[in-house]
Amino acid sequence: MSAAFLVASLVVALVARDQTALRAAPEARAPRQAVLTQGDWLEVRGQRRDYLKVYDHRRERPGFVHHSRVRQHRLDAASAPALRAILLFLRDQRGSEALGIGYAALYLKAAPKSALDAEVFAALGKMSARLAWRASRTVSPRHGLTLAAHLEVARHYGIRFKSDTRGDRTHLCYVGDAFRRVLAQKASPRLHAEAALQLTNKRCEKRPPGMREKVSVLAWSLGVLERVDPTTVAPYVGNRLRLRRSNVAARLAYHWARLGELDKARTASKGAHRAFLRVDHGNLSRGDTKRYGQAALLVAANRWARGARAKAKTQTKTKRQTKTKTKTRSISLAVEKGEKAGQTCVVLRQRGQSKAVKRRCSYGLVWPSSIQLGPRSRQATIAVQHLPGWLELWVFRRVGDGWLVDSVVPAATDPQLGYVEWAGWTPGGRDLLVAREAYVEGRLVRRFAALRPANLTSRVQSRSLRHFVTFRRWHSAGWKAETLALR
Repeated sequence: MSAAFLVASLVVALVARDQTALRAAPEARAPRQAVLTQGDWLEVRGQRRDYLKVYDHRRERPGFVHHSRVRQHRLDAASAPALRAILLFLRDQRGSEALGIGYAALYLKAAPKSALDAEVFAALGKMSARLAWRASRTVSPRHGLTLAAHLEVARHYGIRFKSDTRGDRTHLCYVGDAFRRVLAQKASPRLHAEAALQLTNKRCEKRPPGMREKVSVLAWSLGVLERVDPTTVAPYVGNRLRLRRSNVAARLAYHWARLGELDKARTASKGAHRAFLRVDHGNLSRGDTKRYGQAALLVAANRWARGARAKAKTQTKTKRQTKTKTKTRSISLAVEKGEKAGQTCVVLRQRGQSKAVKRRCSYGLVWPSSIQLGPRSRQATIAVQHLPGWLELWVFRRVGDGWLVDSVVPAATDPQLGYVEWAGWTPGGRDLLVAREAYVEGRLVRRFAALRPANLTSRVQSRSLRHFVTFRRWHSAGWKAETLALR
């Protein structure tokens, strides 16, 4: 709390209503000195008729306020239980966050240190986070002015907020000091779970510029979440913890892989997958359904990191080139380092030829373990990940006497998250079976398709496999065992 609040006073008046006038004299027609907001605290110095003589330390001015607009409290240990009861009542009252923060400040001033437990700081953090969330939403100009006044009251008490601009919107977030105190104290699993979820909220997550710094932030968030056992809280809260773990761990796996730490990426990806599989779908609350879908897409997009392993250094033909080959028929795919820093290339060669038949490079993550060769050596696919939640499929295919390579993407219309994965071949390589999911305009879209390798257009596609006989008959057993598209 702000040091400005620690003023020696016996009786404090806490403003309970917005648009409260601080007047120059104890009468309704007296000039207004200031307009007070709920949560403002005033030092009581006397009373004239039905007006209190007060001093506003925030604005550094005296005045008079009507007694019905404020609540008076004596700052001593005897008043602490009453202040605590009011604080816990206001904790869940939407629109009264500034008043609740004011009562939290009074309680922290009046109560003995032994009474400052985790429940008080959890209430303070919850109200601060909700106030920031409300201030980030679109509201009318009138309500916007009220919210701005409430934020100023909260800042006066030492509550810190940070703003972050994403796209064309600016979001306000509570920095979480009270929640850190909750985690540092003995408390019930419920309070620890709520604090962990608030501290790891992606909307309020730090966005450092460097890759190492991003890994540090995500690793810290994952450590906070792993301190709480999901089985010790209500099922729906446990589900939220598991979904948040899978979300954070999947993104951490991607960044570890970008840094070349494949063993750490594998560990994080397995943790994300394990946490997601333990989500009890029957106990998902209505608001968690979208989080469940988003977590599924993130975990699926990072599925190839589960099989990634750091290889020992071996002698290569050139200093810049490192190859990872698949078992070949008449063709082979090799993943090599590109000429530019951070670039990876996929090279197609025919058996007995050292010269590349087709080459394509990317700055994304190219997963060698995802290589699939088609029947008769006329097609090949490989997964390429450009973002933590974006996985596409490169398809190499023979057309006439040459080879073409194109990308199959999760969705073509303003997607937010998505993945596409190889699911098998029909006999003779007539069709390429793929499964893809994406969030498009806030809606989850899932498709199973049989693509013509010649032009990668859909011969057949469906939202479900119930009537998709071709897909059900010829899909790969390995794909079925690993995919999340059938959840």
